Amino acid sequence: MWIPLEKIQKKISLFPLILLSIFILGIGITLFVYHLIEMHNQEADQQKFILAVNRRQDELEAQLNIFFNQLNLVVKLFQVFPHVSREEFAFFVKPILSSQVGFQAISWVPYVLPHQRAAYENQARKDGITQYEFTEINVEKGKNILTKDRERSEYWPVFYIEPLESNLEALGFNLGSEPKRMASIQKSLQIRGMTASDPVVIVQEKTHALSVLLMLPVFPYRHGIEEDEAIGLCTAVMRPRDLLNNALERLSFLPIDIYIYDLTAIHDQNHFLYFYNSEPWIKKSVPENQTMIQPTKLEQRHTIAIGDHTWEVIYQAGLTFTPNSFWQKAIIPATGLFLTTLIAIIFLFIIDRARTQHLYAVLEAEVNKRTEELRQIISQLKSTQQLLITQEKLASLGALTAGIAHEIRNPLSFVENFTDLAKSNSEEMEQIANKYLSVWSLEDQQNYKDKLNNLQINLAQVIKHERRINNIVLRMLDHSRQQSAEVTPTDIHDLLEQCINVAYYDLKTKDPAFQVKIEKVFDLSVGELNIVPGDISRVFLNLLDNAFYSVNQKRKRLGKIFSPTISVKTQVVLDRFKIRIRDNGKGIPSSEAIKIFTPFYTTKIPGEGTGLGLSFSYEIITQEHRGTLTFISKEGEFAEFIITLPLIS
Repeated sequence: MWIPLEKIQKKISLFPLILLSIFILGIGITLFVYHLIEMHNQEADQQKFILAVNRRQDELEAQLNIFFNQLNLVVKLFQVFPHVSREEFAFFVKPILSSQVGFQAISWVPYVLPHQRAAYENQARKDGITQYEFTEINVEKGKNILTKDRERSEYWPVFYIEPLESNLEALGFNLGSEPKRMASIQKSLQIRGMTASDPVVIVQEKTHALSVLLMLPVFPYRHGIEEDEAIGLCTAVMRPRDLLNNALERLSFLPIDIYIYDLTAIHDQNHFLYFYNSEPWIKKSVPENQTMIQPTKLEQRHTIAIGDHTWEVIYQAGLTFTPNSFWQKAIIPATGLFLTTLIAIIFLFIIDRARTQHLYAVLEAEVNKRTEELRQIISQLKSTQQLLITQEKLASLGALTAGIAHEIRNPLSFVENFTDLAKSNSEEMEQIANKYLSVWSLEDQQNYKDKLNNLQINLAQVIKHERRINNIVLRMLDHSRQQSAEVTPTDIHDLLEQCINVAYYDLKTKDPAFQVKIEKVFDLSVGELNIVPGDISRVFLNLLDNAFYSVNQKRKRLGKIFSPTISVKTQVVLDRFKIRIRDNGKGIPSSEAIKIFTPFYTTKIPGEGTGLGLSFSYEIITQEHRGTLTFISKEGEFAEFIITLPLIS
């Protein structure tokens, strides 16, 4: 096709202007793309940093929570058994330390008065610690030296410690002889909870690493209640260095520096605890105070409660956290310039195709959008389907339980009817036969009486077990109920009184010789609770029936030397209302404790329990009333069930 020369010259004259426009546009696009990519990289780095920090913080807090729970178990050990031997302490504590690398030692520190000092020192020597004595820290020639402790009004010596071999120096050290430690002791006794010392170098430390001493006072139990006077402390030595390194070992490495400071330290202006340098080949300064740390773009600060102290954990990305940023900054502009030049050369030849590609891209984006919407709809449908299936299974389970109970009840009714008929016939037969006994021989008379007696005994056993099966069926039908009664304000103490009377006179009717002492201590500051009265009364009756049954069985076994006692106490604890039902009966064996709330499991002799009472009670308290049902027991001595209900439903 012929093109006029004027048009060709006009296009040629416009080419430099078009090329310049393309260059300007290309540079602008390059800068814009560079800015978008930089923002995307920063956002990705931020998300990556936040995720990594959260994982490290979660791991650190999880290790602390696990150890705090385990340390509370040691406190419970001394609360329940104040006279724990050195071997028993080691046996209990060693598994805890083996699973917690960040904690150097756990020790038992008794509260010792001056007249008890010699007895404690002698006892430790008998245990094999031949050089044991109460010690204190004295400074000689700039060094801390342990010397024999002087006379004081009270002592807090390290009496047991594990692991023993690496902490022998600490044995006998009087924590009350050092101001920082004594301040923590006084604070823990005041708040009756865990406290942490300021950062210290413990006496057995060889590397001068800072440690924190955790202290939990031990108030022994008397009749299930903590006493006011502490008998000692359970202490733990925690190294922030080892704690953090152990937590990081479980995670993949990332160059993130971690600073730990104690915000609550009062004896020193230096709040520093530990600094983890993720890039040891780079020398970095460590400020003594957290406020002196220079903020960075990738930084997060978290706090952790350690007893009465608060730690601040500061996370900062290392210099190599974004290693490709330099090359990205260099490559992106170079690539943009190259592409701009290339586009400028071929722009005039592909402008039409570019329009087509643009339309194709728009269409593809729309298709992808619709596809993603369909995927989300399908995912929601699958989730809804699974939920419906689960709900249908749960509904079917209740119907199945009721159906089985009804199916059992039908033949059971026939057994009951024909058993009653057989019993009536046997009585009539006995009356008729008695008229003709005189004409029978003595041997025939005796045979007749024996067989008739056996028949009546067998019928009585059938009737007894038929009633037991009928009771189980009724409980199964009750268990399959789907709707509960309405919640109403109810006088909880009046309900308790009624249930105590019903349970007592029920057993009294069965066993007239039964006598029991009932102790009632009610917290009358609470009058009414929002509960389902019928269901809660079932719980009370189940627990009281079990208590009366237990003391009665023990009374039958021990005779007059045993005095049956039932204690019912109520108490308000914060926003919870507690009911304690305690008996001094035969208790619950430890081997059966984990099965006590299992349906159809009973500790009563065969024929006297269905095994559903405690299962129902647990379901009513935990699921229907959002409370708790727990128990404590010692075999042969007592059992106590504790119901906890919310004051506000």
